[in-house]
Amino acid sequence: MALDISQDARRVLDTLQAGGIAIIPSSVGYGIIGSTPAALQRIFTAKRRTPDKKHAMIGNYELHKSIHILPPGRQALVQVLAVTQDLPLGVVAPYDFTHALLRTLDPQTISQSTDTEANTLAMLVNGGPFQEELTRLASAAGTPVFGSSANLSGRGTKTRVEEIERDVLRVADVVLDYGLRVHHAPRASSTMIDFGFVDRVKVVRFGACYEVIRDVLGKFGGEACARLPVDPGKQVLFSGRV
Repeated sequence: MALDISQDARRVLDTLQAGGIAIIPSSVGYGIIGSTPAALQRIFTAKRRTPDKKHAMIGNYELHKSIHILPPGRQALVQVLAVTQDLPLGVVAPYDFTHALLRTLDPQTISQSTDTEANTLAMLVNGGPFQEELTRLASAAGTPVFGSSANLSGRGTKTRVEEIERDVLRVADVVLDYGLRVHHAPRASSTMIDFGFVDRVKVVRFGACYEVIRDVLGKFGGEACARLPVDPGKQVLFSGRV
């Protein structure tokens, strides 16, 4: 049976707009997403997350450009990674809170999805064909989409639906099983980079394609990217979070 990304994305968007929850594929693993405060809170509860952990926005390169606020040099680095090199990337950066997809969000959703002290927002960019289509449809419909990895907190991103814990699966109204995800080794989940610092970029999480991202930033990012750390490996840092 052939996958129908367009139809699946519309079904997921309908579910989110009705206040539901979906488990979806990305190139770096399976994510669990929602669009309403109640749905996002149910995700937090099901995953057993602590309040300090934030949802990320599900996006693409065009949405990143319209929401994140970066100087031209940093914006060029994101373009090199996500577009030219076609790498999945979690971008953390200052954001435009007046953007149409954000200005109607309630305070609870804002606090769960942004760093209110640093005024930054995390967004997964270039997460694969399904995420691209869902982002396109959701942006056109004016529906912001937030989420995180579909697993119990601290248990690691799942690259097969069969690996997702029952407590997480049972809160989802839609589960899309696209099989083993492309970037399943050596680490799943997105490499997350904070581009918001004036004098440097900061690794927030070691994830998929990290060594490629590190090498590209080292070659094209100048002094701000010259000394990014080596991934110590899952045996040393299982979650990848620095």
